[in-house]
Amino acid sequence: MGGDDAKNDAKNDAKNDAKNITARQSKILELISQNPHISLDAIAEAIGVSSPTIDREIAKMTNIVKRVGPKKGGYWKVME
Repeated sequence: MGGDDAKNDAKNDAKNDAKNITARQSKILELISQNPHISLDAIAEAIGVSSPTIDREIAKMTNIVKRVGPKKGGYWKVME
């Protein structure tokens, strides 16, 4: 009985991870969804912060967004 509850809690935690994002992270996801090939610099300019700030935010979002390919020529993939 307790094992099922723990499994359900783990599944809910995983689902909630994608929902527990900041407004800035939400804007980053929106920009990436509109253009998967967008650069860190373009995201930073659109939001009004520095590129290192965007880099740190994306590092916190490893369970939500992933970089596929190189920095130049690659693209962003939003995880389901």
